[in-house]
Amino acid sequence: MKNKTLIILYSVAAFFALCVIIAKVVANAESDSVTKFNRGDQPFENLSPGAVAELELKGADHTATIKIVDGKWVVAERNNYPVNITDLQSLLRKINNLTIGKSLEAGVSFDARFGMDENSSLDENHGTVVTLKKSDGSVITRLKLGKNEESAADQDPMAMMMGGGNNNPSGKFVRLSEDLESVYIINDAMREAHSHPKDWLLGDFIKVSNPVSITVSPEGKLSETDWQVTRADATQDFTLAGDAPAAGMEVDTSALNNLKNALSRARFEDVVSEQAAVGLADTTKARQVTIKTLDGFLYTLTITPKVAEGTQNYLLTVQVGAQFAQTRTKVEGESEEEATAADAKFAAELKTKQEKLDQERKLQGITYEVTNYTVQALVKSRTDLIKEKQAAQPARAPMSATSPPFQFGGQ
Repeated sequence: MKNKTLIILYSVAAFFALCVIIAKVVANAESDSVTKFNRGDQPFENLSPGAVAELELKGADHTATIKIVDGKWVVAERNNYPVNITDLQSLLRKINNLTIGKSLEAGVSFDARFGMDENSSLDENHGTVVTLKKSDGSVITRLKLGKNEESAADQDPMAMMMGGGNNNPSGKFVRLSEDLESVYIINDAMREAHSHPKDWLLGDFIKVSNPVSITVSPEGKLSETDWQVTRADATQDFTLAGDAPAAGMEVDTSALNNLKNALSRARFEDVVSEQAAVGLADTTKARQVTIKTLDGFLYTLTITPKVAEGTQNYLLTVQVGAQFAQTRTKVEGESEEEATAADAKFAAELKTKQEKLDQERKLQGITYEVTNYTVQALVKSRTDLIKEKQAAQPARAPMSATSPPFQFGGQ
């Protein structure tokens, strides 16, 4: 009787073990059949970057359209302003080389869990939808970029379970238009996939070096002069033109020193259309700033406070001119060899100046948005350059020390 019972128990255990094995096989088979791509696959390895003529990157609040116009990549939402080609090439390369790290069965009803809900008004839940198009406007492919794997796991444990655990901290959830029943994890954060147009703008801007003269108008009176500073060369300090300060006042040398590097590393935040600038600019407080440099450049800037709640930014337009000596003044007594070397150096410097002028002239006619920090040294009144004279500090008596008499011998 006991032997018969043991045989039955062994048979039942074997049956259940077989069921578990069959279930795993079926599950794996179903997974393989539902998920189009598997670990290591590259869905876009045959995509030619040359076939892409437009990218649309849509977030919760913003959409950036990057396209080819007249043979150049531009940002459509910013009056076809030149694009940051480095970021664009990097993004296209990453899409081309996109490699599947994990594959999950998850239809579009799970989009919210993975941070790719197109109905969400929050960027972190909406994600970025990237659409690649041909020159005729037809869609090549569409990707939904969601949360990073560890971010989704922190906010939704179910997403972590579906993702198979947090073993890949750099992984990002992606849904491909070629397989809407699956979510994939790729080993790249795709940080170049900006949905805000301003993040795609080419960052080239004016770089003002060695100013020797700065003239600033009063607010709202662009043809007049509020104050001017000058210096003989880049090694000198600026001198404030005009009458000497009143009794008890003096020039604020620290304010003048800040002008030496004004706009030397200038950056802009955004580009504003001509129509939008009309409604954003407080023209009653606009100033005109004229800067002459040691190298012969002449910058004429119009700097206007931006009318917008919660910001201290400015709108800026620029005109760029220059006067360069076209020939070198020869030095008396220089040898032929010295003259040849000096001529070559002069020609190279002239070429660099001309290239800089050509590049910066491309910025003319465009309204830029800049931060207060960028222009704060320039948007001052003359009174801001004057301060109360510091009271002279009484001279301190020199310190002295008396040493005991030197003695020979011991006691």
